[in-house]
Amino acid sequence: MSTQFFHKVIIFLLLILMLLFSDFICITNQRTVKAAPQTLRVGYIDYANFIETEIDGSYSGYGVDYLNEISKKTGWKYDYVFDTWPNLLARLQSGDIDLIASAQYSEDRAATFDFSNTPIGKESTLLYTAANRSDIYYDDYPAMAGKRVGLLSDSYQNSTFFDYAAAHGFGFIPVYYPSDAEMMEALNDGAVDLLVTGSLSFHQELKLVGQFGSDPFYFMTQKNNQAILDPLNAAMATIQSEKPYFESNLYKKYYKALSNSTTPSFTREEAEYIQTAPVLKIGVIPNYAPMSQYANGLFSGINIDFANAIQKKSGLLFEYLPLAIGERPIEALDSKKCDLIVGANRTEKYLQNPAYILTDSYLNINSVSVGRTGETVDCNDDLTAAILRSYQSLEIYLATHRPNYKILYCDNPGDAMDAVKSGKADITLMNNYMADYILQNPHYDGLSVNTALSYNEEPAIISRNDADATLISVLNKSINSFSTAESEEIIIANTIAHSYDYSFTDTLYKYRSAWFFILFSIALAAFFFYLFKQRTQQTRLLQEESENLRHRAECDALTGLYNKETFYAKTAELIHQHPDQLFCIITLDIERFKIINDLYGIAAGDVLLQKLGRFIEGNAPGQPFITSRLDSDNFAICCLWEEKKLPDFRQHLRDFLKHYPLNFNITSRCGLYFIQDRDTPVHLMCDRANMAAEKVRGSELSHLAFYDDAQRDSLLQEQWILNEMEHALASGQFCVYFQPKYQAKSGQITGSEALVRWIHPEKGIISPGAFVPSFEKSGFIVKLDRFVWTETCRKLQEWQQTGKALYPVSVNMSRMNLYNDDICQVFKDLTTSFNISPELLQIEVTETAYMENPQSLIRTMRQLKNSGFTILMDDFGSGYSSLNILKDLPVDVLKIDMRFIRDLEDNPRSEPILKSIVQMTKNLGLLVIVEGVETKAQLDFLIAIDADEIQGFYFSRPLPVKEFEALLC
Repeated sequence: MSTQFFHKVIIFLLLILMLLFSDFICITNQRTVKAAPQTLRVGYIDYANFIETEIDGSYSGYGVDYLNEISKKTGWKYDYVFDTWPNLLARLQSGDIDLIASAQYSEDRAATFDFSNTPIGKESTLLYTAANRSDIYYDDYPAMAGKRVGLLSDSYQNSTFFDYAAAHGFGFIPVYYPSDAEMMEALNDGAVDLLVTGSLSFHQELKLVGQFGSDPFYFMTQKNNQAILDPLNAAMATIQSEKPYFESNLYKKYYKALSNSTTPSFTREEAEYIQTAPVLKIGVIPNYAPMSQYANGLFSGINIDFANAIQKKSGLLFEYLPLAIGERPIEALDSKKCDLIVGANRTEKYLQNPAYILTDSYLNINSVSVGRTGETVDCNDDLTAAILRSYQSLEIYLATHRPNYKILYCDNPGDAMDAVKSGKADITLMNNYMADYILQNPHYDGLSVNTALSYNEEPAIISRNDADATLISVLNKSINSFSTAESEEIIIANTIAHSYDYSFTDTLYKYRSAWFFILFSIALAAFFFYLFKQRTQQTRLLQEESENLRHRAECDALTGLYNKETFYAKTAELIHQHPDQLFCIITLDIERFKIINDLYGIAAGDVLLQKLGRFIEGNAPGQPFITSRLDSDNFAICCLWEEKKLPDFRQHLRDFLKHYPLNFNITSRCGLYFIQDRDTPVHLMCDRANMAAEKVRGSELSHLAFYDDAQRDSLLQEQWILNEMEHALASGQFCVYFQPKYQAKSGQITGSEALVRWIHPEKGIISPGAFVPSFEKSGFIVKLDRFVWTETCRKLQEWQQTGKALYPVSVNMSRMNLYNDDICQVFKDLTTSFNISPELLQIEVTETAYMENPQSLIRTMRQLKNSGFTILMDDFGSGYSSLNILKDLPVDVLKIDMRFIRDLEDNPRSEPILKSIVQMTKNLGLLVIVEGVETKAQLDFLIAIDADEIQGFYFSRPLPVKEFEALLC
């Protein structure tokens, strides 16, 4: 053969070899990456509700539903293989099965197996003991120590339990079992004391004594089995994208009913409390069907059944007490008539009220409104709503969300329905269980549910704040142990399965047509005879009633003059009817009217007001006119300005008061305001007239003043202050200065007084005398006081933490705060929240506050003193009741008013008076501080008379924080 032919043969053979090698590579690759089988073998263990066999041989459970959803994406079918956990791990590794559906991730497992990219759920670790074990309780670590603990071989929960035991410091003896069923058998036989399992293996028949950890679990495959893993991950990603709540819905379907044990797990402390707990008195609203009712000596209803179930679950003993008709549950609780109230709603009012403790709620019920069938009701209109008097939570809801509603209180649901039916109310409001129950009564055929409220009832059990915390814990655990099935059984038994109890009157009403025909026939003749006579009388009565109603609505009950609101409206109407004429407002007050009431009694004062009202009505200094009693002894006249008549009016008024038959020099003061701008609100016109009258308060020469520009400027300045105050507080324009107090003899600092300063960005420092009176009138002083107290406590805490010298700081308290019943708690909360001693925060009250309400002041000061606060009486000597104050008030320190110091040189009486006050005060065991010390001579005198401490410009003005802190180093 030629060389050329030989070469061709070689090339041909090489091509054949290349083709064969190519086929070999393809075959090898096909063997290396096999296609995913159409039927997967899925291993599972005996976990309830995860993968279980039904009677017909089919499979169901959380894992089955998840795999079926995956099969919609992959086309897979499944063969389920049951075995022990160790065997399943071995079979998966060998390839005997393809998938395990409930495996937690660990690094050891990851070395042998692969996991899905995302978990398919979460599983907690549970620790059980036998139900009859009375020596081990929930989280009872000492009792768990040294016990034999059953563990599932190769289970992830084992390591979680090891960590739990180590964290709580108890040892144990591990005993391993291949299956959950064998662990259960060992526990029942006493071979182990405890067993550890995942929450997917729920054992309601056992006693739960521990629950911890919450770890995700995954699908697990053989290592590098991408043929299964890749489509599995892709399908799971699609499911989670398309159905984000898929896993949550599966959990609700299979585990919600088992999520909480229907037998609560109590700690040792709770179990011991239950054994010794007294019988608890439970208050029950008796006319609240189907929630609670009391009839023929028996209690029934949803609330009662839940309470009975709590008794059974917890072992507590209850005695039910019916509340009186119309009695508010909280009143029964406060009076200690009962220990607990069942059916109280979890509202913010009670949750935030430290006087009460609410358990968790055992229900969530929608509320509805019931109205007349066929009538359209807009819930935003001004409606009259009939509600139960005991329905306090709904009353709170309406006050917040429907303040325009008029509330009609009823003693029972039937009365509320009757009110709607009769037209006294537009709607009645109650939960849907009550509405459904009562609407079965044929008497209410004309009523129906028309609107659901955005308000839910969450009934719970309420107690006073002195209830044992262990009791509350036992109640909460019992409430939270209700399964969905248990709750639904109670609700169904009292609603669907409990039809309305027809009374005799209900039966009569059901057949009302027949009865009506009979009675109508009898009464028809008598009716026509009676009708004419009654119609005439009714017309007269209606006219009288209408006039009486109008008079009561528009007039002051004591004097018969227009009341304030009517006066404002009719004055505005009058001055706009006469746009070209000059009108004025005259206000009139009786000087020292309070003293007249105190000396001669309120009845005599009322007679004076009545006669003065008649005098004003008959002697108005201009026509047309309108008169009113605005408030107390404050009267007003709006009349046409007739200058010639004003002197006669003043003279007649003086004569009337001079000759009034009362042994008292009665005088008046009047203010007059000319109406220039008719669009000015009438109440502002009256305020300006009253402001003018203030100029002649106590004057013996003049009793009438005209409103002028100076008062207008003062009013504008006050209004500017009122407009600025909220913004000033929010933007940090107010700051606290500290004026030191010094020991008189040594000159050593002993403390300070916190004083507020307003530093306005444009007006600079505004004097407290310019804004404090306006703040007191508007009530803003309450906020400003709280700001000063809070900033003072914050600085005391800061000085305490930074090691600065600590001295007491006194703060001022306005009258409005002083008469707040909760003010003592406010100061206690402040010192507690800033972790400072009450001894560091001293409280200054003014002497003049004693004159206004001495009993309230004494009560408040005693509460503060008993709580550890030092009380300082500020401005002593500025009023007229100083000796009474020293006798009555529980003060610790007396601050003598600065006017005594200022008068030392000019008034020779000041020196012996001041000396006597200091000596008397020290004899009473009180500390003496003298304010307003400005000279060396004043200081020497105070040292000579043995004053304890001084405060004034001689040593220091009020200082900003930084300058004052320099004194504390």
